[in-house]
Amino acid sequence: MRGRLSGKVFSLIFFFAMVGCTTDPVINPKPPTVTGDTAPPVVKITNPTNAEVVGKSFTVYGTANDPSEIDTVYVLVGGTVTNSTTNILNTSNWSIPVTVTSEGNIVLAAWAKDKKGNKSAPVSITVNSDWGTPSVVLVSPLNGILTNVTSIDVSGTASVYVDYNITSVLVKVNSDPYTPAVGTTAWTASGVTLISGTNTIQACVIADSNKTNYSAVIKVVVDTDGPVTVISSPTNNQPTGKTFVVYGTADDLSALDSVYLYVTGQPTNVVSSFYSVNHWSNAVVLTSEGNNTINAFSKDKWGNIGSPVAVTVFADWSFPAVSILYPGTGLATNVLSIKVSGSASIHPDFNIASVAVKVNGSGYIACTGTTSWSNLTVPLNNGSNNIMARAISDNNKTNFSAAVIVNVDKTPPVVTVTTKQDLNETGLKKFTIRGTISDASGGAMTTYLSLDGAAYMNASMVTTTWSKNYTNVSGSHTVFYYGVDKWGNVSVTNSTTVDVAKFKWNIMVYLDGDNNLEPYALVDFNEMEAWSGITNYQANIIVLIDRITGYSTADGNWVGTRLYRITRDPAGLNTTFISTRLAGMGLIATGDTDELNMGNGAVLAQFVDFVNNSYEADQSFIIFWDHGDGWRKPEAPSAPIAVSGSLKKGIIPKFTVWPNLSSKNKINIPDTKGVAYDESSANDYLLNAEVRVALTGKGIDVIGYDACLMGMMEAVYELKDVADIMIGSPDLEPGNGWQYNDWLTRFSTSYDATNLYKSVILSYSNQYAATATTTLAAYDLSKVNALFSALDTYTGQLLADTNTWVNPGRTNYAGNIQSQIEFSIEHYGLYASGNGINTDLWELADKLPKAGSAALKTAIQDAVLMEWHNATGTVMTGNPYSHGLSLYFGDFVGQSAPIGMTTHMFNGYYLIGTNGNFHATSLWNEYLKKHDAIPPYTWKGPGSYIYNQTKNVLQIYVTNAGTINSSLAVNASVDDDIYIFYQYLDWSMVVAYSYAGGTGQAETCNFTAPITGWYIILVDRYAGSAGLDSTLTFSQGTAMIY
Repeated sequence: MRGRLSGKVFSLIFFFAMVGCTTDPVINPKPPTVTGDTAPPVVKITNPTNAEVVGKSFTVYGTANDPSEIDTVYVLVGGTVTNSTTNILNTSNWSIPVTVTSEGNIVLAAWAKDKKGNKSAPVSITVNSDWGTPSVVLVSPLNGILTNVTSIDVSGTASVYVDYNITSVLVKVNSDPYTPAVGTTAWTASGVTLISGTNTIQACVIADSNKTNYSAVIKVVVDTDGPVTVISSPTNNQPTGKTFVVYGTADDLSALDSVYLYVTGQPTNVVSSFYSVNHWSNAVVLTSEGNNTINAFSKDKWGNIGSPVAVTVFADWSFPAVSILYPGTGLATNVLSIKVSGSASIHPDFNIASVAVKVNGSGYIACTGTTSWSNLTVPLNNGSNNIMARAISDNNKTNFSAAVIVNVDKTPPVVTVTTKQDLNETGLKKFTIRGTISDASGGAMTTYLSLDGAAYMNASMVTTTWSKNYTNVSGSHTVFYYGVDKWGNVSVTNSTTVDVAKFKWNIMVYLDGDNNLEPYALVDFNEMEAWSGITNYQANIIVLIDRITGYSTADGNWVGTRLYRITRDPAGLNTTFISTRLAGMGLIATGDTDELNMGNGAVLAQFVDFVNNSYEADQSFIIFWDHGDGWRKPEAPSAPIAVSGSLKKGIIPKFTVWPNLSSKNKINIPDTKGVAYDESSANDYLLNAEVRVALTGKGIDVIGYDACLMGMMEAVYELKDVADIMIGSPDLEPGNGWQYNDWLTRFSTSYDATNLYKSVILSYSNQYAATATTTLAAYDLSKVNALFSALDTYTGQLLADTNTWVNPGRTNYAGNIQSQIEFSIEHYGLYASGNGINTDLWELADKLPKAGSAALKTAIQDAVLMEWHNATGTVMTGNPYSHGLSLYFGDFVGQSAPIGMTTHMFNGYYLIGTNGNFHATSLWNEYLKKHDAIPPYTWKGPGSYIYNQTKNVLQIYVTNAGTINSSLAVNASVDDDIYIFYQYLDWSMVVAYSYAGGTGQAETCNFTAPITGWYIILVDRYAGSAGLDSTLTFSQGTAMIY
């Protein structure tokens, strides 16, 4: 044959033909005007996992994704130390070594910044740092490495706290057993055998603390197989000319190196360039007609050679050959017209007559040129286009090119919304809307969103999923959204309505452990963490907790005031906190330097405002946790009170120096606080009036007192306009108080107010079924006004009776009523110095019947929604007749010797009405003043009276001032003394006394009564036995005795 072109010359012509081809510009339609990338990165912590046990030093692994690439990832350890890295592997994987400074629960928070400066919100997990637990890290090989060797050295580091040592490190590959490594803190396992494909490698470390830990699992891909080669054109038995182009693909785990193409018996061509990732092509010039075998095989970057493939073609040199050089197969574009160009060839004895192309099933379109040809405006359809070239020679033979696939994308992407708010965003005044975007072309796509018609902002994109976070939002919102694909095709704008989810309940716990109840405070906090229902995001628990030194060392023995949001502790009940510590109210989230006065109403108001402003809920429940004593006002204890197993959440005993006062209505009776006793703040406290002021207008639905003695008429009246329901105990509460994990579990069956108070009371009744003097009740505060009216009517009738109390028969009606209340009517409180007596209001109306009793009892039953009392014991030892609501009746005051008695008095603060609305507006004050005006002892006139007890008390009523004579005829075996008091059996009110005589000696005590009123005569047997008769005689001098 003459004039045969060599393979090299043809290859050169082919190369110039490819370079000489020009392409139409790809024109993207201008997308809508949008703001630049303002979306924060998406960050995840992948290892360790939440609640995992770690050592002192370990490595945190995770991912970070963002359209603008990640600049820096930060990890905050325990709220104090921040580590960072800019080394982002494979565009998203990161790892940061950390060292913790304390054992126990440690919060790890990670966030990222992208190249545009956008910062993500922190994501956090809690790990349990046990310094006896070692840590181990795989340093080499790197995770995800690709290699071609089947034996590799694995190395790393291990560490443990200085008190311990690493005893051994072991390495495991895939499912093989662990094998020992050499070394401890720095270790190597040499010659580890790998299999072809994906291998998993993990290290195990053992310390002399007998604790074991594991590294994160890494993957190593071993590529020992050659590429898979395919010849796609020409096909087997296809007729060809002398010169044509062979097309094919090669696939391998690793990067491709070369494709080797040769015709049997001819030199080999080496193809080292690829298009569309794995496609290749090369021109072939045959040296003989007839059947020719075309062979191809490939080699990857490791030198692995794949199996050869072959096709047989029938070469007829009079057949033309035609190839499409542009576009390449797999091209993606968004234009509907494209230039198609290529080359054609035939044996020199013949010529190319014409070249034409067709798209899909349409007719052929003529091209300009023959051996180098083109058509500038080949029309395309939206979607996949199959382009084929046809060459016709002057000997009327026809041949066709391999088909080229061109994908035209004029279809806008499809944007869908998958979720509108993450569950853990409930109540946080934010939502993250998430969705997907899909498009025929794939590639880079962006979703844009507008909140309620504001400027569109781009979402955070991770391949075909998107998300956008909105903060400081509440209520119902409309989110508009559309997508743009890589060609600029814009989807239709759709919208969706987002109703920002709220908690059903905000539960605020005002947990004042700044006193001797501190150990119980920590127990109850851990009970909250043990409640599994917190993960349902129906109830949100925020705790303001205050501690003090000296009572408990649990949870690191920290002191001060902290703000927490309760999170679930998977370990259940223990002595450590894992909940999220918050900054707010002037408190920071680290350290122990903050101290708030829990007895300050302004702090209470600030706490409620913080919760209301930070978390949205349908309803709010505030719990006051601490000592409680009803309506009362506190005094400082003389010394810290020792913690004991029987400690109550009620009054704290104390000593008080009594002043000498001239007005009985201002006598300062020893008493204790209302609620929230703060020992670190000069023993400050919260009065009911302070609670009312702090909570007014705050939207509180339910108030609960996990404290003693708060189930009083005085308390419910004070709070009647603040909330709908109040929960409190008429009697003392045990130090353990409510069992939080139990009542919260009961509450989670139905999150309504009725089930709330029922859950608390039923849990309490179950907890203290065997504990006497335990009570708990719930009150409908909307019924309190009617109750108050019925009580005032009843009290007015009691007041009317007092007009007959000064009577000729000297019947002490006041003393009789006091005795009945003290010994026969249900009452609450401890009978000891400084403690009050609170009578059961229903029992009072029933046992002291008046015309208004029935209406009062009905009003009580309407107001008390539910009550439980342990019915064991008597009115002196238990609460068998409790009806759930108490009323103050007086105080017991221990008098020093020689009085040596516990006497009953009414508290001056109560009587003058300075401690709340009930005291200032109720007739009960007036009744107590009337009752208080008459001492409760035996009432006598002038005469002689035999006595024989150790303490002998009687009273007289003086109607006009003057002198009174009194004397003792004393039994020969005793030594009796006489004391005269005005109005009260108290040393501040002593008028006269005589204790000059000895055993068997008479005493004379003549005195002047300076004003009218009641005088109390106390005969004290200083020495001698009770039961021996002596005689007391008193008579009028210038005074008149009634």
